[in-house]
Amino acid sequence: MTMVIKRHFKTISVVGAAFQVVAAFAQPAIPAAPRSQAATVIPPMLLEEGVSAGVILQEQGVSAGYVLISAAGMKATYLINNDGFVVHHWKHEVATSKSAYLLPDGNLLRTVRKEAGDVGDAIQKLSWNGEVLWEYVTDQETQRIHHDIDPLPDGNILAVVWERVPKSEYVAAGRNPDTVPNGILWLDTVHEIKPTGKRGGEVVWRWSPWDHAVQNFDKTKANYGDPAAHPYRIDLNQLREESGRFNRLADWLHINSIQYNPEREEIMLSLQAMSEVWIVSKKTGKLVYRFGNPQRYGKGSDADRTLYNPHDANTIAAGLKGEGNIILFNNVSHVEPGKAPSSSVLEVKPPYTESGEWPAPDENGLFPSCEVVWEYTGLPDAGFYSPIFSSAQRLKSGGTLIGAGAPGKMIEVDVQEKRVWEYVHPRVTGKIKLKKLEKWNALPPPPANAFFRVYRYQPEYAAFSGKDLTPKFIMGNNGPVAGSTRSPAK
Repeated sequence: MTMVIKRHFKTISVVGAAFQVVAAFAQPAIPAAPRSQAATVIPPMLLEEGVSAGVILQEQGVSAGYVLISAAGMKATYLINNDGFVVHHWKHEVATSKSAYLLPDGNLLRTVRKEAGDVGDAIQKLSWNGEVLWEYVTDQETQRIHHDIDPLPDGNILAVVWERVPKSEYVAAGRNPDTVPNGILWLDTVHEIKPTGKRGGEVVWRWSPWDHAVQNFDKTKANYGDPAAHPYRIDLNQLREESGRFNRLADWLHINSIQYNPEREEIMLSLQAMSEVWIVSKKTGKLVYRFGNPQRYGKGSDADRTLYNPHDANTIAAGLKGEGNIILFNNVSHVEPGKAPSSSVLEVKPPYTESGEWPAPDENGLFPSCEVVWEYTGLPDAGFYSPIFSSAQRLKSGGTLIGAGAPGKMIEVDVQEKRVWEYVHPRVTGKIKLKKLEKWNALPPPPANAFFRVYRYQPEYAAFSGKDLTPKFIMGNNGPVAGSTRSPAK
């Protein structure tokens, strides 16, 4: 038997105690998603002059379920139906940082931003009614939660964690100090956290790119070598790509998504700054495959590149169209002068060997690339563009839910690429004020209705067993909305 543990990609075989947890939430039978009768007469709201928000399009064939929205900087998390009505929401004392997930037991797991900035300070688990059941807080000066987390089958949590690297350490490792702004470098690492009590956790496993680095800057260091001759290692002096140029940002790698594959015992990481996806073996801690931008390990050319600042790389779950393939949002942050900006969603097929392993580099030193089996760039006259954030989810229907995070727009396309649902996030948080700390090199704030990622849960998802999912109200910042029985959430 299988169950979905975390968002669309997580299909995990469960037995014994884990099966009992699922069974406990399988009764009673879950009815079909409640229909909002008034939705057909509710006009789109105006987010600002000339911009519609709310449900823009709903056609026959839209997938059933509820979409979880937890926008960066917002002090609430919302669960909406296809008519745009909120069926449940969680109010928060402090804003969400980036990611949030609805667990099978009905609890909400989210990253938390207690202070302003592009990263988070804590992880929280909340009950369906909003009670904080558990919290893990980083010290903020040397460690911070960065973008994404992944709940594991045993209750532990994988988290992308910023670690501050002192100048003495990065110089000793062979990093060119002239490429580090203000002497501060933040390194993305992976921590496996075992929750302890109601407030705390133990790091039981850690992975750091620092332990797999190569550099050709300082010959006196043990890790000196030609990066092109060591594709399984990470070039310590590769600079972050931002807006088409290489910047000396303190946030070096910018890992924005993490997914654990329990069957292969591997971790998949999406790197916005490097325009790559990495596969790391949980058993050995080694980097076993990378794709998207071979120039990052000194090989290939622009013609060999497929990824541009990607987000939300995830494996399509068993039983879904394209199972085993990887789907992601290809942002394309850099826009050439005179060209219209455009993002895309890619589905790629991993180039496993006959024995099911990741392939080694070929005679030219290039890892065999994943095959692009599907790409969606939008209608000929209506593309979509999001230079930051964003997500892609393969649905049970075979269609795809696309979250263009920067404009706050969600699109569902069916297997024929017909748009069957469009929704623009109407909840305006006000301009997010980032701390202008030189050591963080904070990016400009995103649009006020932006979201990091969205995900649709099916009506039969275990978390909904016995829950009240009747339509409550519609989100909005322009006062009560026609057809809604309550005012917009505050």
